[in-house]
Amino acid sequence: MIKYDGFILERMWNGSRKLTEGQFWKLYKDNCQEHDVNIKIYKNFDNNNISDEDFLIMDKIKNRRSSMDGNYYTLMMNNMEAWKEYPKRSQICSLNDSYRGYTTHFVIPYDKSKWGVCSTPDIWGMYFIDGEYKVLPFSNIANIFNLTEIRDDNWENFLNDIENISKDDFVRLQHIFRRYGIRIGKEEDILKFFVDQLNPVKLGFKLRDYKELNMIKGRKEIWTDSPCLYVNEYKYKKILPKMIEMKTKKFLKNA
Repeated sequence: MIKYDGFILERMWNGSRKLTEGQFWKLYKDNCQEHDVNIKIYKNFDNNNISDEDFLIMDKIKNRRSSMDGNYYTLMMNNMEAWKEYPKRSQICSLNDSYRGYTTHFVIPYDKSKWGVCSTPDIWGMYFIDGEYKVLPFSNIANIFNLTEIRDDNWENFLNDIENISKDDFVRLQHIFRRYGIRIGKEEDILKFFVDQLNPVKLGFKLRDYKELNMIKGRKEIWTDSPCLYVNEYKYKKILPKMIEMKTKKFLKNA
């Protein structure tokens, strides 16, 4: 089975770097004019090497993998036609409340950022089949494909492997899908099923500009591919008055 050797567990990766406070303020002033202190975007980093950092920027992340085993639904959402207007799932955050009850960083996106908004607080446990048994969450997509030789490293390999799936793997998938009341009659039905079901309209997902996030109530998983500044929670509370003052002066100046 050909798979990536590892997967990202929200650690430092290519495209992210630490910032000094001076560097942060320069980037903030130059790129974050839209920042609204009333829009609360959170991020949790489990790794202490990054969770303890005061200031970070993540601006060139490519081909981010899902942080749990298997990259399949991220790959499909990043490449299927129905999702073409949505940002790539590069930076996964939480809106209005932190995931797992704690926060390490507040997220400040660059101006003109676009956000995908889940219809639930966490996509991982979301059920996406409107079928006979309604028992297939996003997390099970990985479990299903991990039993096959279908690769998740890039879209071309994924499509090629489905098109040329072995007889054994196809029969295996048929049996698995049958448990959920889904009939897969031929190889093309595998991808067709996910094209039909993994659809943002059917799932109740939304595409929103940054400014529109303040109209969303309750905790939602959100994502963007825009560059973002990350500020440690403790540090954010200390610099918040300065950010509010800057926004107030700008408002009065433009009034």
